[in-house]
Amino acid sequence: MNEETSLIPPLTVGALSQYLRQTLEGQFGHVRVQGELSGVKRHTSGHIYFSLRDTDASLDGVCWRGVAQKLAVQPQEGASVVATGKITTYPGRSKYQIMVTHLEYAGLGAILQQIEALKKKLAAEGLFDPSRKKPLPKYPTRIGVITSATGAVIKDILHRLEDRYPVDVVLWPVLVQGEGATSQIVQALEGMDQLSPDLKPDLVILARGGGSVEDLMAFNDEGVVRAVAGLKLPIITAIGHETDVTLVDFAGDVRAPTPTGAAEMSTPVAFELKRSLVEGGNRLAQGLMRNIKLHHTTLEGILHRLGQYPDRLKLREQQVDDLGSRLATAGRYYLSKVENSLKQVESQLRPPISIINQQKQELSYFYKAITLSFSSLVERHKVNLEGTIRLLGSLSYKSTLKRGYVIVKQKHFVTHKAALDAGKPLTLTFQDGEATLGANEVRSKSSKTQKKETSSSQGALF
Repeated sequence: MNEETSLIPPLTVGALSQYLRQTLEGQFGHVRVQGELSGVKRHTSGHIYFSLRDTDASLDGVCWRGVAQKLAVQPQEGASVVATGKITTYPGRSKYQIMVTHLEYAGLGAILQQIEALKKKLAAEGLFDPSRKKPLPKYPTRIGVITSATGAVIKDILHRLEDRYPVDVVLWPVLVQGEGATSQIVQALEGMDQLSPDLKPDLVILARGGGSVEDLMAFNDEGVVRAVAGLKLPIITAIGHETDVTLVDFAGDVRAPTPTGAAEMSTPVAFELKRSLVEGGNRLAQGLMRNIKLHHTTLEGILHRLGQYPDRLKLREQQVDDLGSRLATAGRYYLSKVENSLKQVESQLRPPISIINQQKQELSYFYKAITLSFSSLVERHKVNLEGTIRLLGSLSYKSTLKRGYVIVKQKHFVTHKAALDAGKPLTLTFQDGEATLGANEVRSKSSKTQKKETSSSQGALF
């Protein structure tokens, strides 16, 4: 160590790390870095850790939880992206890294991002709803094909249709990529709905061969997608290979994995139809024969039973004759019985005048009996009444007064000595009238004196 070096004061590891961090963040600030994502890991904390690589170097990156939830493009392994963020250090491992605040696809990724944004927009409008899907006709007579007039696609479709189910094909040739392709496809889709009845197909196939994402961009165009969704005729989309998916596949009624597959989906197999018709005809003939045999057996049974009906009919006729004879005999017996009953009743009937005279005699007898009984009753009650009158007279207080008794009253009848009030006059009732005894003359006497006076005065009561 030389003298100059020994004069430099030592730094702590933390201080040096802090210095390096400030230098990086001050020098670069926010940067945009393009690379391929590698080692993408989502931590339980919500943070995302990854590396950005290219052929020359690798750069660690981190996206904090709050930012990761808002990213328009979520990090995926192998995706080519452009990351925007701030260069900083991680002192714990002596490395530098980028703190990502925004992520977008690079190159092809940008195209895919645009397609995804358009897909979300059209889906929100309901262009991809299953309720909009139209069913394909089971037995089409004419098929419209929108594709390039040259190339293998139209040849594959025509060849497959010829093998399976020959039908009329209306070809509307269009460019399937490059400048002018989208306008021609839209015009073809709208034109299919407007064809005259002698040319209008039962369904439409929109097809092209495989290619890169850039080659298939005409089928991700918004105008083309809307034209497919607005087509009145049923449509099958067959764009590229089975792994290729474009927006028209979501807007169409049915998606075929290949153009050849579209031809198969649009038609049945003629040979299988013929075989089904033959088998159905055979089953129908067998069923008819079984029904004929069954009805034949039933008819024979009916004819056999009908052959026994004449004998049964004669037996029924004999039974009817027997019942008729019995009914006639019973009728005569019943009429004779009724006639005898009427004669018996007639013998018991009397002339009305005889009945009336008898009733008069009985009524006269009852009248005399009632009159005699009533007179006897009246006489008996008369005698009883006279006896009652005599008894009432003998029991009357007036009869007692005639024998010399007197009724004494002092407001009320006086029946006891104790009831006398010396301060009030007495009213004496005799058989021939009343007399009043003054209050000063009323006095109480002893019992002996009372008895003596009573006997000398004809038993006066007071």
